[in-house]
Amino acid sequence: MLHAEHTATSETSKQTTHTSPSIAKRLLNASAPFVGMPYQTSPLGEGPHAPSAIDMDPLFRTDQFDCTTLVETTMAVAASKNEHEIIPILNHIRYRNGQPHFYSRRHFPGHEWIPELQALGLIKDVTKNVAPLYVKTAYKKLDLQTWHRRKRKILSELPDHRIPIQTAKIPMIPIQIAHTFVEQIPAGSILNLVRVNYRNIPVRISHQGLILEQNGKKIIRHAQDRFVHKVIDEPLKHYLKRVQNHKKWPVAGINLQQVINLDVLTPSPIGEGTPTNHHIH
Repeated sequence: MLHAEHTATSETSKQTTHTSPSIAKRLLNASAPFVGMPYQTSPLGEGPHAPSAIDMDPLFRTDQFDCTTLVETTMAVAASKNEHEIIPILNHIRYRNGQPHFYSRRHFPGHEWIPELQALGLIKDVTKNVAPLYVKTAYKKLDLQTWHRRKRKILSELPDHRIPIQTAKIPMIPIQIAHTFVEQIPAGSILNLVRVNYRNIPVRISHQGLILEQNGKKIIRHAQDRFVHKVIDEPLKHYLKRVQNHKKWPVAGINLQQVINLDVLTPSPIGEGTPTNHHIH
């Protein structure tokens, strides 16, 4: 992976500030079997029968992950009532209209993935709820000039008309103080790591992980490429202090998206995979 707003009553606001225990628990249990699985960049694609034939990796697998597919797969498994629902629900998360195609995949985290899943009613930004006095806004303007000068020629198969020409506005807690708000971060949230804005990099969010509570402690469960190359559990406070030391592409802060309603991910026959399209480990 490279809109709606409403006015809530105080009671509704209180309910959505803290993830329902059932959702947090479902995410914890759904992702538990994935801990220890190896890291692999972009392990999911549109399957061997992909209409675009650009990325023919399986639609679903649980034997390897990158940071985003771990989050997406966990939500799909947690939302499904049986194994037959997992692929259509996962397609609903990863693709516009639930239809697997390389061009309809939500490639850009700040410009597509977050706002479009918010519009579905799946997630809600709670960054300001956690640290209302300290939140800053990270901006990333994406246009064709920015896209063509990117240092790494990722997603080279995307045509110009598919690039989201817009400016992402990402609320973030500065990384220097983020570790002091660990207790305020609701379990069952998604952490998005926001980097410093570089002209030759078209995104600012570089990593995602699940904030969970285990044995009374907040952890981040994430697919970690550096050093360990696998899915790990890491104490959240330790993680937030550790990433302050990134030098090559410094971390600016964290954005927090709370999973608020898994029931919006109703299975759809659109883009449903066949048995040859997925790997179950």
